[in-house]
Amino acid sequence: MFAYWVTPAERPSPLNYLGVVIGFLGTGILIAPDLIGQPLRATTIGTLAVAGAACSYAVSALVQRRKLRGVSPLQVGFWQLALTAPLAFAVALPTIGTTHLRLTSIAAMLFLGVGGSGIGFLLYYYMMNTLGATRATTVTFLLPVTAVFWGATLLRESITIPILAGMAVILLGVFLTSRPRRPVASVTAEDRGVA
Repeated sequence: MFAYWVTPAERPSPLNYLGVVIGFLGTGILIAPDLIGQPLRATTIGTLAVAGAACSYAVSALVQRRKLRGVSPLQVGFWQLALTAPLAFAVALPTIGTTHLRLTSIAAMLFLGVGGSGIGFLLYYYMMNTLGATRATTVTFLLPVTAVFWGATLLRESITIPILAGMAVILLGVFLTSRPRRPVASVTAEDRGVA
């Protein structure tokens, strides 16, 4: 939504804005059962954290598009991870003494670090350079959808009709938001009949 002012050359079309509204509506359908009547449950805080992460993606995407246009996705992804790793270590430092890592835990961290973050950032910044900030950030709408998938797969959480409806609405929003803006044809002197 901020792209209208921050990246005027990549302003979304009205159809893209409709997709954003529909995506928010779908996310609301997904999280509404956790918010109604139980405002401070852990699932509610987690849901709000995911929404905050999506907003952070939007702001960082616009900053990246303006300041790092054309920079290699490999460089951007490497420095982002290299500079945030010490911050993550500092937060984890108080609990390191009581942490007992197993081989499966280390393997999971490597898998998530390389696959989820490393390769994920490369693809994300590649999309940023080729599709623009608005269309690349539509992936943030997929976070609730993937959360439902992993919750059902790993934690055996139930998938209800409202959850399926929310996922369908989100996917419709992603589809509309990712539609490219039609180029406006420039009118030449010949088109106007001027010799």
